[in-house]
Amino acid sequence: MKKTLLHTIITILALISLLFPVALAAQDRTGPPYSAYDIRAERIRLINDAVKITWKMDTRYTGDFVLGRSEKEFNNISDVLNSKLIGTYNSSQDGIIIDRGLQSGKRYFYVIIAKEDLLRRDIKLINDVNITVIPVSLFSEPGPVESLKCEIHETSSIKVTWAKAKGDRLKYNIYRSKSMISGRADLEVAEKVASTEENSYVDRNVPDYGTYFYAITIIDKNDIEYFTPSANNNYAITGIYIKGRTLTTPLNTGAFLGQNNSIIVKWEQGHSLTGKAIAGYEIYRSEEVIDSQLKLKFAKLLHIAGTSETLYTDTSPGGGKFYYAVFARYNDGTVDISFDSGTNFTHTPVMIATLYRVTAMETEVFQGKLIIKWNYTGNSGNETLSIFRSARQAEDSGMLMPDSIFATENIKTGKFTTDIPDQGLYYYGLYIRDENHIVQFRRGINISPEPIGIKNNIIADDKKEISPEKKDKVSEPDRKEEISFDVEPEKDKLKDPQGKEKIIKKSDEPSRELDYIIKDIFYGEQYARAVKELNLFISATDNDYDRAKARLYLARSYIELEDFGKSVRLLNMKDVRQFFPEEAEFWSQFATSRLR
Repeated sequence: MKKTLLHTIITILALISLLFPVALAAQDRTGPPYSAYDIRAERIRLINDAVKITWKMDTRYTGDFVLGRSEKEFNNISDVLNSKLIGTYNSSQDGIIIDRGLQSGKRYFYVIIAKEDLLRRDIKLINDVNITVIPVSLFSEPGPVESLKCEIHETSSIKVTWAKAKGDRLKYNIYRSKSMISGRADLEVAEKVASTEENSYVDRNVPDYGTYFYAITIIDKNDIEYFTPSANNNYAITGIYIKGRTLTTPLNTGAFLGQNNSIIVKWEQGHSLTGKAIAGYEIYRSEEVIDSQLKLKFAKLLHIAGTSETLYTDTSPGGGKFYYAVFARYNDGTVDISFDSGTNFTHTPVMIATLYRVTAMETEVFQGKLIIKWNYTGNSGNETLSIFRSARQAEDSGMLMPDSIFATENIKTGKFTTDIPDQGLYYYGLYIRDENHIVQFRRGINISPEPIGIKNNIIADDKKEISPEKKDKVSEPDRKEEISFDVEPEKDKLKDPQGKEKIIKKSDEPSRELDYIIKDIFYGEQYARAVKELNLFISATDNDYDRAKARLYLARSYIELEDFGKSVRLLNMKDVRQFFPEEAEFWSQFATSRLR
């Protein structure tokens, strides 16, 4: 559908308008003049076939809008109608889109407008509001670099050579790492050692011991850096060392399950190959094999053992699969970070089983359909979710009627779409059935905080929480209740689109548990542990502000662990966007730009 032109949509919508004139008249524009605004487009570092587009939404507009792309400037309605459709989107949140598969050597402009305005051809173009003025230029990539070679030079240095790329006024950046630089993410944690216009470089600052890998990137005349990985052409697949692969003898690391869901890590006592005394060992844990500099960055340092120790017990890793690595530490502070021998990290995970369960859910009405999304944790047990609707808010699974469950879905999908019944308001929820136990329901965790459906031919607004004493008023067709918040003077405030201040609902006192998780675990760089603790906190709290704050830091933890997809989903949840709009926007853009 990406190749469909916007005027094709116009034709279809025009036919609909002829067939259903009354329905069309009911859609007269009542919202703001610019539903989406502040559109921006920019390159993504090291990527030459994609552009990141961002925009903001006026929350008073509840319809759909379209995003288009053109290789020409937008000067009039004809330019808009002849642009290429990227997609049609809902106005429920501010947007970030990665426009992929673009051709290099071209420049691109973008437009974003309400679908209703397209229908009426009532299109007003304003620079940097709904159209981009400065094009994003994707220059033709030089190159490629070929025939990368690394060799010992004058006994104590390493000479790196390569065949120059085709192009004028090119420069080359040389990167070095203790593991293979086979992707753009690896390049982010590698060390840039030099920049040159030549086709060779002598690295004279390489330690005598340790294995190193090199990669070459291209800088063009526009000062744009390019790196399309190609083995043995612009990155080396074989490491090189001067006197020894490592600073110490292989440690032959292993791990196995202990008592009470603990994990025992073992290694052999190392012997220094450099004359420096070993002062101890650093033990790391991760949910991925710690076989590169990139993986080590996101691993957790568990313990620094003494020189005579060869065992460590990880007493509370929680549920999941775990890998370990052990590195020798010297009395001068040097750590033997080496992956070349393959003996100081485990290759097979140790598994600790935890049952699947839902940790958060949200609902969204889109094009007459109800979309239910959820997050989950666990790695074993029943994967089938029972999805239910109930006319009253059930406190637990024992309160559901036999016909309340209307669908099932695998918990790993994270999303379910269903039709909205013709009449009636219902609470929606989901849980894993357990014939031996009653499952508790918590608002925003596994049951919707308010009823959703059609009352008096109006779809109930699922974007607002309605206080219990006001629910009976929802049935008034022309009345919309304002959000009711507990008033706490001098607390943080939000402004709605009309500029009115709303006091957001916070805890009476800061949650000590959440404060500990953020300050001691998250800022202690224990991100995998933070994920587990924050998920547990989210599933237990009934405070809206604390839940949103926990989701914000859960998203930031996923960013540190490079799980950008989960992070973006959390950052676009309504409560996170409401309570932390600036942080959510910044980190959402950050995570989206790093999606591969």
